[in-house]
Amino acid sequence: MYSDVRVKYLIGVNRWLRRATCRVLVGGLSCALIAPSVAAQAPPAAPTERASTPAEAQRREAEERAERGVALAKSGAFEQALTEFRASLALVRTRNALTNSALALRDLRRFVEARAVLREMLSEFEATVPANERAAVERVIGALEANIGHIQVDSVPVGATVIIDGQQRGVTPMDQAVAVDAGPHSLRVTKEGFAAVEASVSVDGRRRSELRVALLTQRESGTLRVREAAGRTLDVVVDGAVLGKTPFEGAVAPGHHSVLLVGEGNLGTAPSAVAVRVNDTTQIVLSAAVLDAEVRIEPSPSNASVALDGVDVGHGVWQGRLTSGAHRLELQAEGHRPWVSQFSAVSGRRELLKPVLTRASEFPSDALASARVYAELSAGLGWSPGFHGDPDVSCGKQVEVASGESQRGCVKLGAPVGFLLAGRGGYLLTPRIGVELTLGYIWLKQTLRRRISAAHDLGEERLYSQDFRDETVAAAPLGAVSVAYRFPWKAPLTLRVLVGLSRMSVYGSNRGTFQSPEGATNPVPATVLSIPEQTQHLWVPFAGPEVRIGLPLSRQWSLDLGVAALLFFGADTPRTARSGFSALSQQRGERRAPIPDEDGSGNLGVASLPREDALGTFLVLSPSLSARLQFQ
Repeated sequence: MYSDVRVKYLIGVNRWLRRATCRVLVGGLSCALIAPSVAAQAPPAAPTERASTPAEAQRREAEERAERGVALAKSGAFEQALTEFRASLALVRTRNALTNSALALRDLRRFVEARAVLREMLSEFEATVPANERAAVERVIGALEANIGHIQVDSVPVGATVIIDGQQRGVTPMDQAVAVDAGPHSLRVTKEGFAAVEASVSVDGRRRSELRVALLTQRESGTLRVREAAGRTLDVVVDGAVLGKTPFEGAVAPGHHSVLLVGEGNLGTAPSAVAVRVNDTTQIVLSAAVLDAEVRIEPSPSNASVALDGVDVGHGVWQGRLTSGAHRLELQAEGHRPWVSQFSAVSGRRELLKPVLTRASEFPSDALASARVYAELSAGLGWSPGFHGDPDVSCGKQVEVASGESQRGCVKLGAPVGFLLAGRGGYLLTPRIGVELTLGYIWLKQTLRRRISAAHDLGEERLYSQDFRDETVAAAPLGAVSVAYRFPWKAPLTLRVLVGLSRMSVYGSNRGTFQSPEGATNPVPATVLSIPEQTQHLWVPFAGPEVRIGLPLSRQWSLDLGVAALLFFGADTPRTARSGFSALSQQRGERRAPIPDEDGSGNLGVASLPREDALGTFLVLSPSLSARLQFQ
């Protein structure tokens, strides 16, 4: 739509030459058509002169808005660009702003409106449009017409109101066909005393769709009375058709209807629901207000029923004005899942909504349908920065290695590594949100080479080891409940939050050569100590998020690659010597071992390792690969 050209802007009262990148849908539409120049409207002031009149300020604002519109169009934000172009036109009408509006409409695939704006520009500026520019615009109009079709409606009896895409477009017999964008459209034909007829019509570019509708007599009816609270006179619109003005009274078919009022400017009401009963009179009083926001809804499929804030407003495209703020949108279509969402209407802006419903074949409507059920199997690595028990803590400290000497607590620091296996079953509450139950198994092992000291009963001086090998293993079956949100993209993205509980078994092993410090008064021969430790079993809760991205293999199968970050809340895990190891004390948290003599025939005394907790609260990162089966 906008080609690579030089664009001349007039900003304030200064003339600048700027380079801009524009995209033109039809080559030959030159830069002059998108430049928001208003130089033709009035000569610029001297460079040092400051505009002081309201007209100059208005012209300057028009330029700025047109410039913002071009910048937005170049970035692909055509809806916002159109808003800026129209705001510029409201201040100062220029042929370039009109043309830019048409180009933005075309990129929004609103071809009929784009053609109308270009024709308006040629008519309004007929005397000033250069011949080459007129030829370029005519080529654009020709390209637009390739995407425009027509709908011609007749009815028996005649005099029926024709509503296309929620907008009243004429009365049968129609004098001329209605121009519409190529594609599907909703059609409603209604006449007082007859049952309304609704249909979906697909129109091709440069084609005319002619329809003849036979209306059936409405044998039963009710009476509807509508008035405006302040007594103002406004059009009464029932199910998209203008039936009269307030105060209104007329016969309508029994059932549920959408009623709104439309007045001058933006005065009116949002759609309201009313139920009319047979042979009864229903009265509704509506309060008109300024509707400061505009909304256009283009559902897919095009025949979907649309409800705004609980009020049915018809099928297919709906366009109208609402008050700014939060609104609820509901869509339904045969063979598709219902669609419900909230949106915000912004004052002074036009919101474009294009909701897409999920096919029932992809997501059955039966609450117990098997397609709601899925299963996953995953396998991955497990890695943790550390168990955050006392061995890890000691690695970050200076420890005494001899009388009066200290060094860093670890010779070699090893992070816990292992694996995580899991099986998961899930149930979809909506097409995207699932609740899940996960069962799995985790195994992690950490090996440290530490500096450590041990007390003994042969004297006051401690024994020291420079090569104490300390291993801790944590293994646990685990179970978790989780909630997952899966984006239905080509490569589905899944976000998951898990909360669970594990039955963790923690066991350790150790071995090191201990000796007395140099110059000890009662030295103990260097001796190797290894104290078998008791396995601990404890409940450890955990929680954390997981992110996965999928590769669909078929309608049922996909492979997912992702990573989980699980926080385990381990605590109170004192390392204790194995029961029955010796006759030594077996109190919780004690690790004691005999010190053998030089020939190994006896024991010199008993050494005691310091009390340490094996685990703290620790994080596990688990990158994994999983297979997902969506049951049909």
